[in-house]
Amino acid sequence: DGGIRLRETSQGNGQPVSYGDTLSVTYTVETLGGDPVYTDRTDTLAVGRLKPNRGLDAALRSLHHHSRATVILPSEQAFGVVGDGQRIGTRMVLVYQLKINN
Repeated sequence: DGGIRLRETSQGNGQPVSYGDTLSVTYTVETLGGDPVYTDRTDTLAVGRLKPNRGLDAALRSLHHHSRATVILPSEQAFGVVGDGQRIGTRMVLVYQLKINN
């Protein structure tokens, strides 16, 4: 699991997410200390394409369509030593609060 921690807070009524699914995901990202990084973002993600990062991609494959979850990613499963070039710095542990919209 690479240190990924996941808690599906609402399973929803959908099928399990599969490799190759295209998902609309609404999420917020904060540091482990609770500092907000990104709020209320919605992205379309192709499962198995490692975007925005491999840890989130792996976590999505453990969820169901229409579910909500809290995902904690160690830096090596998120953006590592590089960060995202915007708000995520080097070696940051990230907490995602996410909802799969479809």
